Amino acid sequence: MNTPITLAAAALLASTTLHANQLTNPGFESEFHEWKVQEKQPVSSVTQEAARSGSSGLHLSGPGARIESERLEILPGQKATLEFWARATANGLGVVMLVPYGGNKRPILNEKANPPVIVVVKKSAEWVPYKVEFPSPEEATSIGIWIRSWSRSKGEADLDDFSLKIE
Repeated sequence: MNTPITLAAAALLASTTLHANQLTNPGFESEFHEWKVQEKQPVSSVTQEAARSGSSGLHLSGPGARIESERLEILPGQKATLEFWARATANGLGVVMLVPYGGNKRPILNEKANPPVIVVVKKSAEWVPYKVEFPSPEEATSIGIWIRSWSRSKGEADLDDFSLKIE
């Protein structure tokens, strides 16, 4: 028999399952909620001016940005699709990486000790869409996004509307 509590629990479970493989705060509408900032000097901020849509976006104001998204569960062989929008005053200021993690919760890096997918934001005054697909390695259990700015980069960049889909 369906009771109100059972139906409410089923609705909660369904909504939890629906968002299990989606970023919680893809457009920085809730500041850095579910994003980890690890910068020696603050160069990342959430501002209205950096928004492509919604009320906020991520602004990078120089070298040294170190931001990581929450990690989403992924099964070996599944495809991860990363999409985002960016604009920048210089090439290479914004760098977005797709990073798989193994069962030991450590990043799975390539032979050069880099994440396997690196997207460099190009200089553009207008918003540019970026999209990359990546097949999950066999040892992967989760995947996340790293946002960086190169140490010798000059200029500013805005990033917004991230999407990380697992299929």
